[in-house]
Amino acid sequence: MRFRNSVRLLLNNFKSTYVILLFRLVVFLITGSLAAVILAANIGPFLESPEADAFVTALEDIVATFFNSPDFSSFDAYFREAMDALVQAIGGIFAFMNRHLAEIVFSCIGLILLYLVNSFLNGLALFAFGDILNDKMSQFTETPFFAGFLRNIGPAALYQVVYVPISFAYDVLVLVVCYLVFFRLFVFLPVFLALFFGATFIIAMHAVKLALISDWMPSIIVGSKKLTQAMRESFRMGRKQFAANFSNYLVAVYCIVAINVVFALTTFFSALLITVPASYIFVICLQFVGYYSANGKRYFLSCTNICDPENPEGGVYIRIADKPAAPAAGESAETAGPAENAENAGTADAERVSAAEHTEGKEGE
Repeated sequence: MRFRNSVRLLLNNFKSTYVILLFRLVVFLITGSLAAVILAANIGPFLESPEADAFVTALEDIVATFFNSPDFSSFDAYFREAMDALVQAIGGIFAFMNRHLAEIVFSCIGLILLYLVNSFLNGLALFAFGDILNDKMSQFTETPFFAGFLRNIGPAALYQVVYVPISFAYDVLVLVVCYLVFFRLFVFLPVFLALFFGATFIIAMHAVKLALISDWMPSIIVGSKKLTQAMRESFRMGRKQFAANFSNYLVAVYCIVAINVVFALTTFFSALLITVPASYIFVICLQFVGYYSANGKRYFLSCTNICDPENPEGGVYIRIADKPAAPAAGESAETAGPAENAENAGTADAERVSAAEHTEGKEGE
């Protein structure tokens, strides 16, 4: 139910995708320009060196093995040969770095800082969307993006200052462990198996991260909790409902990866302009649906549907009907008798009153 309702919320709020896209493009232009300046100033000598040419050639050979190998056994042999060439090229890069250590270190630090700044700024937009989504789910009100952005700039900045470095360190650790375990320790594995286990490990660990921090942002926005209190609550609820959260996020990450890869390959990467921001929005929808459901809070799916997490079936318990019944065949609304019109109006009012009484009864419980 949570996955399905998150998809519905994504579709009902899909116009936010374009706002997030515009925001990310502006941030990318700023940080990308600064990164280009750093690369041109400090990485230029490396790009013109023989070590860089050897590294690019090794990467080209690895890609070529996927298309030029006639069978599996030859692919495995060619791929390992290309990987050995890549390792030698990386060794040459390290030798070059030793000769230009100061420039390389400053460049890497600058690029890492720009990446963190880029993640921080994009996170501000996602936090604003979370506030807008909360208004939509709790009251079904439309909040302008920049109104939500300015209203939450303080809590969003504090949240991103803590979340971005933690997430970056976690992702780097996962990549390092994946490389050391599946490509260095278990060198006897066939390449396909190493790639299979490596991809599975990365996706599973990303799902673990999302499951543990799922309630962090919603606790700040919906629960009005402080940053550290929301973090503790998120980890507590994440451990308590880890199985359900992990399952949802594992399926979500696989779907996101598959959709982005397929759309990128079939549209020459142009569809990523839509699928990437939509992927982030979908994860936010999953977080808020999970928070509302875990805390037994009812929420709007649309203007006529309200979801009650305490319903045994976990479905919609109110369907608001405000349209009068259609007049009989051959009879217009103007020519319908006053008795019929009154009956139709009374039926619609009775449905609304019944829904309101049911809502009040649930709140009283």
